[in-house]
Amino acid sequence: MTATPTTQHLDTLAFKDLRYRMAGPYRGGRSTAATGFLDDADRWLMGTTGGGV
Repeated sequence: MTATPTTQHLDTLAFKDLRYRMAGPYRGGRSTAATGFLDDADRWLMGTTGGGV
């Protein structure tokens, strides 16, 4: 069997009101895990290779 490439078209109007925002540490790095809380959109946790949460 060979895979058949598919083309997916996105409705760009669905994204017109989205805006970029910084939602993480101010610098890059490797993360090992991230999670959020359904009942609190402003609270999240991230584990990094340097340790800590």
